[in-house]
Amino acid sequence: TVIVTVNPRPIADAGPDIELCFGDTAILNGLGFGAGPDYQFEWSPFTGLSDSTIPSPLVSPDLTTIYTLVVYSNGCPSFGDSVTVNVRTIPTPSAGNVVEICLGDSAQLDAFADGDSTANYTYQWSPGLSLNDSTIEAPLASPDTSTWYYLIATSNYGCRSPLDSVLVQLKPTPIAEAGPNQFICFGDSVLLEGQELYTTTAPAPPDDVYYEWTPAMSLSQADILQPMASPGTSTIYYLEIRHNTCVTRDSMMLEVNPDIGAGLTADTTVICGGDSVPLFAEGGLGNVLYDWSPMTGLSNPASGNPLAGPDETTTYQVVLNQGGCFDTAEVTIEVIPTPVAAMISSLRDGCAPLTIDFLSKSSDVNNYIWNFGDGSPVQNESTVTHTYGEGVYFASFTAVNEGGCADTVDSIRVQVDAVPVAEFVSDPFYPVELRLPGTLVNFTNQSENAVSYVWSFGDGTGSAVVDPAHTYDRPGEYFVTLQAASAAGCIDEVTHGPYLILVPDLFIPIVFSPYDVGIND
Repeated sequence: TVIVTVNPRPIADAGPDIELCFGDTAILNGLGFGAGPDYQFEWSPFTGLSDSTIPSPLVSPDLTTIYTLVVYSNGCPSFGDSVTVNVRTIPTPSAGNVVEICLGDSAQLDAFADGDSTANYTYQWSPGLSLNDSTIEAPLASPDTSTWYYLIATSNYGCRSPLDSVLVQLKPTPIAEAGPNQFICFGDSVLLEGQELYTTTAPAPPDDVYYEWTPAMSLSQADILQPMASPGTSTIYYLEIRHNTCVTRDSMMLEVNPDIGAGLTADTTVICGGDSVPLFAEGGLGNVLYDWSPMTGLSNPASGNPLAGPDETTTYQVVLNQGGCFDTAEVTIEVIPTPVAAMISSLRDGCAPLTIDFLSKSSDVNNYIWNFGDGSPVQNESTVTHTYGEGVYFASFTAVNEGGCADTVDSIRVQVDAVPVAEFVSDPFYPVELRLPGTLVNFTNQSENAVSYVWSFGDGTGSAVVDPAHTYDRPGEYFVTLQAASAAGCIDEVTHGPYLILVPDLFIPIVFSPYDVGIND
């Protein structure tokens, strides 16, 4: 008898196919089962293997290789099982050529990867901060300094390329700095404080740098860095600086305070001495400060509407200050000296009707105004005569010079007293014929407003009594006059007559007077 022992044939499992990048190392995952308990392994070919007799050797072939695993157990070999190790090409990247840009510009990087014709590639750029997308083939680069960018390409097989780099070189780029915003007053000029700055690039040769300000109309020179500006309104100025193809631009606001438009007027620019006139300062948009010069004769020099009363011709100037901007206006106030009214009169009191002569004693006067105070029309001569009736009057005299300046003498008091009315009657009544010796006449005083009386009987005699009686002793024709006087001394008189005194029809004298001398009668 012989026993034939049939051992089971082991089964070999070489594991799944492997994708391997050139130069990398992988582990083969061989396995034996179905027999046992001990197994021996044999991999072929052994090129690129770390050990062809172990189940999981390291594999690093130079090209795609099919490895076959045969497993032995109890002297029985398995059927061979194979695994393909696909060796993929390492991508060859190209980050592109050196790129020159101006500060502030962008450059598109032009990269690609070469290698396995069946592979697809992804990209990773670094540094990624100044790229619009660091994971695409051709990103936009916007560095603020010259920068090296590094590229790694990775195939869809996981194979990473070595680094490739490209330099994005910043050309000398002058940075335009138009300067700070500024404020000026209307009509002023200011220096624009433009600057040429370099932050991350080397300075450009001065002769290759060009400047341009816009708008250029109100500038002293538009192609220099710091021109003088004299705009009429608020303006935004732009400064452009060029070096080759590199251009930068900046702006500044020059704010112009509106024209104050100072003006100074007066109701009249000619006044008389001692008078005043309001001044009216104009201009500005509110919150204006006023500075007057001179302040002599001004009532309120802190306001825009003072009263001006100078003693002599004066030019007033006002400076308007609004927000630190100034404008000036002036006006001349001509002062005409006021005349001095002077006059004399022939009388100031008397009896009605009272005629008075008035005479001007004023100098440098060409117009005279006499107001007599009794409602009569004024007169305009230098010398006038006026007759007053009874009453108390206050006259005035105004002297006017060529400039229309006037001075007045007021309250020239004129008192005109009433004149009495002299009147009398007699017994016998006039006219009358009387014969000697019966020539007694009684007088009755009928005067009004009188306090004293003077009688004249026409024969050389008189009386001061109120109601006298008189006997005529000689023949003749006589007229009697009564003069009546008021308390103010005003006199009126009246004369009546005739009183005819006749000799008697029969006259027998019993005495005689020799020689008519009154002796030895």
